[in-house]
Order: sequence, then C-alpha cells, then structure tokens
Amino acid sequence: MRFFTILLLWCACLASTNSACATDASAAQNESAASRPIVIRGATILTMTHGTIPNGTVVIENGKIAEVGARVSVPANAEIITANGEYVLPGLVDPHSHLGVYALPEVKPNSDGNEMTGDIEAQVRSEDSINTDDPEIARGVSGGVTVVQVLPGSGNNIGGWATIVKLNGGQTLDEIKFAGAPASMKWAWGENPKRVYGSKDKPPSTLMGEAAIVRQRLYDAQNYAAKWKAWEDGGKKGAPPERDLQLEALADVLAGKVRLNIHSYQVNHFDALFRIADEFHFHIAALHHALDAYMIAPEIARRHIGVVTFADSWGFKVEGWDAIPQNAYILWKQGVLVSLHTDNPVIEERDYIEQASIVNHYGMPDEAALQTVTINPAKILGIDDRVGSIDIGKDADLTIWTGNPLELTSKADEVFIDGKPVYTRKDGFLPWKGRPATLVP
Repeated sequence: MRFFTILLLWCACLASTNSACATDASAAQNESAASRPIVIRGATILTMTHGTIPNGTVVIENGKIAEVGARVSVPANAEIITANGEYVLPGLVDPHSHLGVYALPEVKPNSDGNEMTGDIEAQVRSEDSINTDDPEIARGVSGGVTVVQVLPGSGNNIGGWATIVKLNGGQTLDEIKFAGAPASMKWAWGENPKRVYGSKDKPPSTLMGEAAIVRQRLYDAQNYAAKWKAWEDGGKKGAPPERDLQLEALADVLAGKVRLNIHSYQVNHFDALFRIADEFHFHIAALHHALDAYMIAPEIARRHIGVVTFADSWGFKVEGWDAIPQNAYILWKQGVLVSLHTDNPVIEERDYIEQASIVNHYGMPDEAALQTVTINPAKILGIDDRVGSIDIGKDADLTIWTGNPLELTSKADEVFIDGKPVYTRKDGFLPWKGRPATLVP
C-alpha cells in the first residue's frame, strides 16, 4: 500500500513539473505575443470623442492606442484582427459597483462592503475588502466592462474610501488597482442610514439627524486640521497631535482632495447636501442613483455636479417612487454630465450595456447613450485622460462587438485591457483559463 502511495505522489509531482514547464512556455509565448503591435481593422470605430469611423483601424502598441482612423499605417510585425461588420467601443466604465466586496456567491461571509458599526466610517477603504477571485469579474468582462469603481455600501452616511480597478484578472490589489486615479469617497443619504441606525435606537433616525451628525463630524475635522496646521507652523515642536484616520479623511474632503460620490434619491436629499457643501466649501463630484434629479436638472448643471443613475429602476422603495425612465435624457438635455451604473449586484456587470440601450430607447441619441457608459463615467471619476474613449495615447481598453452595442443581440467578441486580450467569446476569460471549473463562471 505504501508503494502505491509513493508512486501516486511521484506521478503527481512529475505532472506538476510538466505543467509548470508548459505554463512557463505558454507565458513566454504570451509575453512575446503581447510585445507585438495589435491591429484591429475593418470595424466601425465608435470613438466617443470624435465621432464614428466606418471601416476604421485601431493600432495598439505597448498597451496604448497608437493610431486610430480610416487610413493609418500598420506596423510590419503586427498581429492583424479583421473585424469586418463588427464594432469597436472603448471598454465600459462602471462608476458605481460593489463587485469584489459583495462577491459571489451572495452569502454572509462574502458581505464585506459596508462597515455598519458606526454612521461615520470615513476611515475604511473598500480596497481592504476586495476579493479578486469574485466570479463577477469574469462575468463583467464578458459584457465589455473593463474599469469599475468599487464603493462601500450605503448603510451609513459616510461609508469610506472607494477603489477604482481594472478587471484584468490580477490576483493582488496592486495588479488590479487603477494607478494614479484620484481619491474618491462614498457618502449616502436618505432611507438606508436612518433605517440601519434608527432600528437600533441609535442616531440617525431622521434626515435632520443625518445632517446634524455629518455637520458635527465636519466641524471636528476642521478643528483636527487646525491642530495639525498649528503644530506644523510652529516648527513641529513637541509631540504631534494624535492621528485620527476618520478625521484625517474628512479633512481631505474639506481640503478638496477627494471626489465625493453620494448615494441620494430625492430633491430634499440633494438640497440638504448642497447646503452642507456650501457651508463647508467642498464640491460634490456626483449624485448617485439620483432618480429624482430630473426635477432640479438646471440646478445640478449650474453646480457642475455629475449624476450617476439607473436607466429604468423604479418603485423598489419610497425613494424610488417618482423615478421616470427619461431621467438621464432630461439631465443630458440640461447639460448635466450623466452616467449610468450597475450598483452591482443590483444589476450584473455583464448587463451594463443594456442600461445604455434603455436610455437610447427613451430619447437619448446613439452616441450620447453610449457615452453614459464610457467617457462620461470616466470624466466623473477623473480618469478620462486614460480611458473612456478611443484616442491616441489612451490605455488600450477596447471591446470588439459583434454588432452595434446598443442592439441587445450584440455580444462582446473580444476584450482588451491595456492592450492585452483578456476575453474572447471562444475561450472565455483568458486570465482564469485552466483554473478549476468551480472557480470559473
């Protein structure tokens, strides 16, 4: 019996060695292939910033878009992808997702997206919860999504720091984190915080309670920043003030160093937030969900605040009762920078493109509808210099679609992130290919 055990172990070891060699050889081949330019030609190029290019060509070199146009020079050693009859669109950018912090399957051990032990949790970071093995990553890429902002949940008024990631299949935070992205934070207003804490007989239980708690904490942050400034201006003599990560984070908000993403639905939510922002002199980057934003679209436009919304969600709670499917269209007509989102797991990442199809149905022109899932969210996140459109010098985050992406029958055929193929309809999510079947969606 012992002999057979040893034999089995030896065979397993040999198989492992051979597999490792094959893996090394495959990695070398992939690295060699990745170093070659990639040319996508014959497709309709939907640039999102400078119109549509029929029968166009995109050249990818060193992870960037090197050329795009109707007539471009093709490097001699390039890999050619002929995409006649297909469409090329920038990778989709989702500005509001809980992918990775509410990982699949939806069970309590995977619920790491909301620290609801206190109403103000500015110090927590979603990056410390992200599960890079979440099957939703591969599913999202299969729908053309390449960049996601992972937000804490909405159970408290200040939920913590957000994280922007690329869905490239990396196993560590450093591999997936969007390098150089501006700092961003999640706040929430309305039913959720007052339900969570009111049900525990703790504040806040009302909207006025929410406003009072946030105001007090912002005043505390002002005092905290003043103490540090006094110590620094005094030559840093003696012991420095004691660090408080929560107040430090809020001091950054007051200093204009943070892009604020605020879950809110109703006009009275928006109005309270505007008063607080005016009082403390900070800017709101975007109102999220914002189903009633159409009611005060001119004021939102005047304040240069973006809106991140659903296409047609309605009636799921009192805050959603006055929603209309023309919300995004009305905002767009009034000059508001409007984006769609999934609020994953509310909507799956792979279905994100359908949101654009819905707002297109309710009046938004084709290009404007596609901009709500590409360049507009990139602008709201402050990363439009890198992603969201097909422009020379930007990251080569691209998807080849079998047809017009606004047609529900169209499929993502191939997806590239930083110029590397990460998904094909034939082979699935390439970074995870060969993994145990239980880990692959």
